[in-house]
Amino acid sequence: MEPGFSNAGAVREVVAREGVARVGEIPTEVPPHPPGPVTPGWSNVVAVREEGAGGGGAAPVLSSLNPGTAVLGSANFTLSCIGEGFTPDAVIVFNGFDEPTTVVSETEVTTGVDMSVWAAPATLPVLVRTAAGVSAPLMFEFTAVAR
Repeated sequence: MEPGFSNAGAVREVVAREGVARVGEIPTEVPPHPPGPVTPGWSNVVAVREEGAGGGGAAPVLSSLNPGTAVLGSANFTLSCIGEGFTPDAVIVFNGFDEPTTVVSETEVTTGVDMSVWAAPATLPVLVRTAAGVSAPLMFEFTAVAR
C-alpha cells in the first residue's frame, strides 16, 4: 500500500500482518517531504506496532526473562516470562517462532527450551503476544561454555 500522511509529521503505512517480519523499530527510507515547510523531527526509523488485533485492553508488557541466559550444552529448561497483561491466549514468541506456552498467571507465562536445538552463541528476541497486542522484546542469550 502507498504510505499516507496522517498528520504534518507522520508517515503511516498499513501492512498486512504477513508482511511484517517483526514488531519493533525498523530502519527505512522516508519518502520526500510533501510541499510546504519542513517538519522538524523527520526520521528514517519506523516504529512498527499491531493495530486492531482485537480483544481490547492493553498490549502485554514483558519485564524480565528467567533465566535470561543459558550455556550451550546445558540441560533443557523452562523459560519464565514475567510481566503484566498476560491473558489466556498469550503466546511466547522466541526468535520469531511461536512456542508452546503455559499461562501461569496474568504476570507469568512459561515455555520449555530444548537446548539440543542451539549449537552456537546467539542473542535472540523474546516477546509475548496476546489478542490485545505484542510486548516489546527482551533479549535472551545463549553463551559458549567457559574454558
